[in-house]
Amino acid sequence: MRLNHLERWKMIKTAIAIIAAVVIVVSGVVISQTHSGMNSPGILVYKIVGNVSNPHPYYNTTNGYVTPNLWNLQKGEGNVTMNMYSNSSILTTSNLSNVSIGYGGVIGYPSEHFTKIIGSSVQYMIGSNFSSFTSFKIVSHTANIPIDIAYDIFLAQGNRLVDEIMIYLYKANYNIGMFSFDTFYSTVIVDGNSRNISWNVYETTSTPWGGQMYAFIPNITLNNSMSYRINFSPLLKYLVNNQYVSTNLSIARFGIGSEFGSQTVLINNNVEDLADYSFWMHSYFILNGKDYQVVQPQK
Repeated sequence: MRLNHLERWKMIKTAIAIIAAVVIVVSGVVISQTHSGMNSPGILVYKIVGNVSNPHPYYNTTNGYVTPNLWNLQKGEGNVTMNMYSNSSILTTSNLSNVSIGYGGVIGYPSEHFTKIIGSSVQYMIGSNFSSFTSFKIVSHTANIPIDIAYDIFLAQGNRLVDEIMIYLYKANYNIGMFSFDTFYSTVIVDGNSRNISWNVYETTSTPWGGQMYAFIPNITLNNSMSYRINFSPLLKYLVNNQYVSTNLSIARFGIGSEFGSQTVLINNNVEDLADYSFWMHSYFILNGKDYQVVQPQK
């Protein structure tokens, strides 16, 4: 059958549309090919599985560690799996059901932690050129479960935890339950664009260890697929200059990951607390001009 030029052009446009709509499937989860660094994750490097019997498995590297950190899971069936790939990205997937949790509203904090700065003082971190890049994509989740993507920083005096600082990149379906008391501005690269954004600053003294907690939430439109490049020095300096945090405290933990919770769902007349959730994350840290990746790239 011979086709005229118009018919051939229609077929070409249809083929282009089909190619553009192609998605990749990784570990049974469909991921759209729209997010840089996660389109071709490469080969699977390592996998860790956390559950109620083993809530804190670790994957250790020279620059830090990766863990599901299911610190608040008291009861639950299923697993939280973290697949690490050769391009340093991580795919975290939860299929927890029949969930019961303890303090607060989250199950845990699947995350990677940068350990090169552990023990450094707040004053040293302010004086250092310390920043981080994080790109993430929320793939799927049980409707209305609380989710965030956030840096989580613990400060200590000796062996005693004193302050916690959370820097949110994304938050959905919950109120953090803290008091908003100030607004702070800093320059951040969001989705590749440099912006002077405002952060809503929150605080609370209601913490499991009895210390103080501060949170920064960006006053911008939050999407389920974003990237940030953040310099931490201005945020730490703000806390020090306002005498909320002491310069002689030391970094006890420095992580980036996602807190998530569960949702009560009625299935076949049975009430279940479900926590189905999956997300991609790619992150690295920059200290005094040198890049550090916790999950190191492999060829």
